[in-house]
Amino acid sequence: MSPGGIALASGGEDRDGLAMDVLHLRLGPVLSYWPSNLTVGLTLQGDVVTAVFDVVTDRVSIETGTTSGDHPHGLSLSRLSAAARLDALTSLLALAGSPRHATLARRARNAVLVVSTEEALTKRTVEQLGRVLQRSRLLRWSLIDLAPVAATGLLAGDVYTRMLKIVELAEADLAAAESNPDVGTAAHAAPSTEPDTARTMTDLGQVLPSLLTGLEVASVRLAIASVVGLSPVLAVPASSLGSGHV
Repeated sequence: MSPGGIALASGGEDRDGLAMDVLHLRLGPVLSYWPSNLTVGLTLQGDVVTAVFDVVTDRVSIETGTTSGDHPHGLSLSRLSAAARLDALTSLLALAGSPRHATLARRARNAVLVVSTEEALTKRTVEQLGRVLQRSRLLRWSLIDLAPVAATGLLAGDVYTRMLKIVELAEADLAAAESNPDVGTAAHAAPSTEPDTARTMTDLGQVLPSLLTGLEVASVRLAIASVVGLSPVLAVPASSLGSGHV
């Protein structure tokens, strides 16, 4: 039954063997602090995710030509990648219930996007942000042991670990921008300190089912924000841009 086109919950066996309503729900870009290029289908029993049945994402790319004017704000892709990471970090901190830290991350992102600001200065701003986040007992208490991934590479650890990794990657982006300020080549891409950096978004179809299953629905957005910030902005020719399903 779907009155008004809205599916009703159906019955299903819960983890304790009792019958419990099962609801299929899609979360998408209309949510605040949610990636604008991502839609995720969840199967819920109560407020617990029991399965991820669909992941749809657009490519995280910037249309490029052969001149610096083809890049938004006239910035190098390294700086754009750092700004994208800090934007995801802002969402993560806002969802974690820390508006003060979210404001600091937003200011750091805005500083990165100002073309007249030197890379060395923006890098120091991000480094200072990282130190503030590390000192926060609230963030450690709220995010540690949340959505852990038992693996190697960027996704390893919990939301707290990935939050700090986002800051480190933003610093690496800005360090690369400082040493190589050229923005005129379409082949240039943001630096990758780990071999799986560029695949983070395109592999969400494989990552999210294991990452989100077993979480309470309130924690889903935190887990996703901690993953999205690990992906750099990549340069691709304008003719190759499009949407993709994973």
